[in-house]
Amino acid sequence: MNSLSRTGGLAKRVGRPMVACLACLAAVSSIPAAGAQAAESGTASVVPPAGIWGLDFSPDGKWLAAATNARGHGGPIVIWRVEDWKPHVVRMVPTGGLHVAFSPDGKLLAYSTRGPLVDLIDVSSGELVRSIKVLDAKRGTVYCVAFSPDGKSLLTSGADRRIRQWNLADGSLKRAFEVDADTVDGIAVSPDGSLLLSGDHDGETRLWEIGTGEVV
Repeated sequence: MNSLSRTGGLAKRVGRPMVACLACLAAVSSIPAAGAQAAESGTASVVPPAGIWGLDFSPDGKWLAAATNARGHGGPIVIWRVEDWKPHVVRMVPTGGLHVAFSPDGKLLAYSTRGPLVDLIDVSSGELVRSIKVLDAKRGTVYCVAFSPDGKSLLTSGADRRIRQWNLADGSLKRAFEVDADTVDGIAVSPDGSLLLSGDHDGETRLWEIGTGEVV
């Protein structure tokens, strides 16, 4: 079975997973699935029947992280060891995960949820390092997270017309980008850290200068 047919089956099984790239989908489709076959091999998946909403490989390629969400029933953040696809970290999130991102040095994993917080965990231990309150509202959603290439900042986007840049040293807000859209669904930082690309729910993409917060 080729990668496209396998990823198509995955998409059909979990509904409409909001996954960023086909390469990650192909990687997940190769992970032993939950069920009898996986149990026989001793590598049963710990992911429940939930949508896979976010995926990211660590920079060194040793880990794969996934954010899962069962729409109202929560879901775990899972980090697998790529060498044997065994789960290394399983962290339950009551509201479910939406997006994951490894830090450039691979030591931290940031994830967003169906809530106002972004959590950062230590990849080696799975312990919580810091929580950042992104949204003021009790009920809000942070859709996307992205590290700056130097690992000093974290950028977040959500359902409040703003992209925010945070100092990881102390969790303070460094800059906010005002977006003319209700929801920003995706963000990406250029390799040199100077530019930010955003995509919103209205189908618009914008290129920003991170240093000024202005649209290019």
